[in-house]
Amino acid sequence: MAIAKDQIRQIITENNISSVSDVYSLLKDSFKDILQELMEAELDATLGYQKTEPLPAKAGRFGMGLSGNR
Repeated sequence: MAIAKDQIRQIITENNISSVSDVYSLLKDSFKDILQELMEAELDATLGYQKTEPLPAKAGRFGMGLSGNR
């Protein structure tokens, strides 16, 4: 995915980038956010629902030995 020079200039202006250190910080923060989104999407796909959705009826909560088999 290529970014146009106008978009790059806009990013530089919006983030007050004036040094290599500023570029590094922006890239580091961007990478962190992208990685977080990727991990959450993978977890949603694995579980079959998003963390903001109610738990599906077929999925029980069986933590701490409380399975309802008393």
